[in-house]
Amino acid sequence: MKCPRTGTALKPLRIGGVEVDVSEHCAGVWFDRFELDKFKTPNDAMGEALAQHLSQFNSPLLDLSARLRCPRHPETMMMRRFFGQARKVEIDECPECGGIWLDAEELQLIRELVGQNGPVGAPVVPSGTHVDVIDDALRRDLDRIANALGAASHAAG
Repeated sequence: MKCPRTGTALKPLRIGGVEVDVSEHCAGVWFDRFELDKFKTPNDAMGEALAQHLSQFNSPLLDLSARLRCPRHPETMMMRRFFGQARKVEIDECPECGGIWLDAEELQLIRELVGQNGPVGAPVVPSGTHVDVIDDALRRDLDRIANALGAASHAAG
């Protein structure tokens, strides 16, 4: 996979049995769906290890407002949204696979927010986001689940 910011190869990094993909050129990190949950708690050793690893890389000046393509699905443009109710950290999420891209230092900011506010609630969608894009992503997820259930019941019956 390639870094959505720099186009350079992402390097797989295994921490505590979870593999994330790191850009050594911009200090960004790719989390597959639900993986961020394993790293966002401030007192968690996995999150601390990843934050320490990322801190060794310099982040060049980048246009953080640029829309990014998903490293796993390069044809899909990621959505920008706020992480949690505090609306202090904007993250990039793929509507196709649910993966999340964090730019340099965003993991540390998220860990600090979670530490201040306790568990973070539902994601906040920034104003101006097309709800139909989100609805399409949810619809695709529901279709995949329905197809998997249908295939499983067909195989069982």
